[in-house]
Amino acid sequence: MENSGNERERRTDVGKGRPPKDKQFSSTNQPSAESKRRGQLKKKMAGDLAQAILHAAFVGAADEVLKKKMSEFFKVKEKHITVEMMMNFRQIQKAISKGDTTAFQAVMDRAYGKPKIMVENSGTLPMVPTPVLLQMPAGVNINLPSNTDGEY
Repeated sequence: MENSGNERERRTDVGKGRPPKDKQFSSTNQPSAESKRRGQLKKKMAGDLAQAILHAAFVGAADEVLKKKMSEFFKVKEKHITVEMMMNFRQIQKAISKGDTTAFQAVMDRAYGKPKIMVENSGTLPMVPTPVLLQMPAGVNINLPSNTDGEY
């Protein structure tokens, strides 16, 4: 198909995440050492910038009351409240007040680390639900409906 002035050749084999074959990396087509160094330097600079922003003192007129409460609660001076602390607090607040499960997952991953998930199913054993037993802290009483039909 010829490419005229107003028409463009439409290729379906290339696109986002699918570069043309002659541009794809292979054992013979690799970026130069200089390009690799520049890429590594850019990545390091971006990480350093993010760290600097997160560890900077939080300055925000809209959250001055919150900043004061945080400093009182954590017993630190207001000037030591960082952007990272404020972002973590906001994530927790979002998880609790709005019931945002994505925010909850982010908070739990931050607090306890991502769970290691290993799933192996050879298809020979039947999948049986496993009951989960929770031990509530002293003084917490939650009335759950009892399961009388023997199903999970």
